Amino acid sequence: MILGDMGSYMSTIDYVSEAYKKDALYANYVERSLAFTTNQLNLLNKELEEKGRSSFCAEIRVKNSDVINSEVNAFAFYINSGVFSTCYNMDLRKYKNALQSEYIKGVLHTNPIELPFQFIVFHEINHIRRAHAEVDNKLVSKDLYVKSTEMDADLIAVAMLYRGLQNLCRGKHVDDAEVRCLAIISVIEVLCSMKQYSGGKTYQTEGERLSDIVLKMSHLNEDPTLGMPVDVNCSSGTTKKNSIYIREFMLRIKNLWSQEQPAVELINDLFTYILSGKYSGTISAWNEIKHEIGETSKTTV
Repeated sequence: MILGDMGSYMSTIDYVSEAYKKDALYANYVERSLAFTTNQLNLLNKELEEKGRSSFCAEIRVKNSDVINSEVNAFAFYINSGVFSTCYNMDLRKYKNALQSEYIKGVLHTNPIELPFQFIVFHEINHIRRAHAEVDNKLVSKDLYVKSTEMDADLIAVAMLYRGLQNLCRGKHVDDAEVRCLAIISVIEVLCSMKQYSGGKTYQTEGERLSDIVLKMSHLNEDPTLGMPVDVNCSSGTTKKNSIYIREFMLRIKNLWSQEQPAVELINDLFTYILSGKYSGTISAWNEIKHEIGETSKTTV
């Protein structure tokens, strides 16, 4: 939903006020989304303070643009109006028949459009948490540095989304693999919406980007408090089980829907990338810079 002149910037108060004149339900959704963003920034600043780093005090502003994009700099946290309107118009209910848990199906029945928005916010916040703009990179090319840090933001964002969904499903007798799939659904919807802006010099290809996210969701420990090392080689029984479950979930989507569905096209890109046997140059570059990222941000990599 574009309000005002294309390319113009508005305060969040002005954007919500204009939205209420057009659609009260949409405006209410925007308000909830902005409240979530503000809360996440407050949590981030608390973490930065504990690490002895400078806080992020920039204002949240809305840019009137259909482009599905948000970005952060020292002056503002910019969210394009296209992020709000696209997430608002997503329909996650169509994934119900690809999952088995009745509780998860119930969650999807409510069409939880807040989840894709949360992934986008988590992604941007992790650029700040990881100090991606503060590292004096001399180890890899600028192009690979950007792709690597975008991948890093993706992977932490989907992990944060998954942890939140674990809390939502706690005590509901839900297979943890289904919780992982629910997180992946949110990412698939975002990547499908962003497809025309992916690739190039900013992101990896859609197939590579989703492949890294699926890998992350396969080996992420179910209980982070146990202190178990991350099974990055996917050699443990639990990781293999997660990987197989997620792959079968993807195949169910392909079988349920027509080949013209954007999500099916994205999943085809994923399998094409995996079957190509290519080793991600982005991961290689990340291995070169991750120690410097960790030292600068005072985070574990």
